[in-house]
Parts: sequence; C-alpha cells; structure tokens
Amino acid sequence: MSNTQDTTAAPPTQAAAQPATLQAEMRSALSRPPVLTPAPATPAAPVVEVISLQEAGQMAGAMVFVLGVMALTLHAMGYAGY
Repeated sequence: MSNTQDTTAAPPTQAAAQPATLQAEMRSALSRPPVLTPAPATPAAPVVEVISLQEAGQMAGAMVFVLGVMALTLHAMGYAGY
C-alpha cells in the first residue's frame, strides 16, 4: 500500500487550531471601538467631618473596654505565673 498523505504539510496555524466560537468572540471583542469617558465632573466642596458627642463617647468607651481587658489579662497572666 502506498501512503498518500503528505507528511511535509505545514503545522496548523494558530487560527486553525482555535475553535470557531473563540475566533468569533475574539473578532467581536477586538472590533469594538474604544469607549470615550466623559470629562470628570467638577469636584464638590469637601464635607467637614464633625464628630458628635455621642461618637466621642463611644470611642472613649471602646478604649476603656480594651484597656480594661488588657489589664485583666496581664493581671491573670501575672497571677498564673507566666
């Protein structure tokens, strides 16, 4: 039997190796024109941050809680002999 296949054929190109759906997606993605963004809006005046008395009280209470837990932990560690 004679071999009729041509063994000197070039390897398939990258486009031929890719599925047709991938090629279609690449064409549609690459053919879109770039989207121009609008000019940035003029910045608004910055909002003045005012801390209310309630927020200051909450922050002070949180700091007292953390320091209290730390003091109790250090006392317990000293009592246990660590």
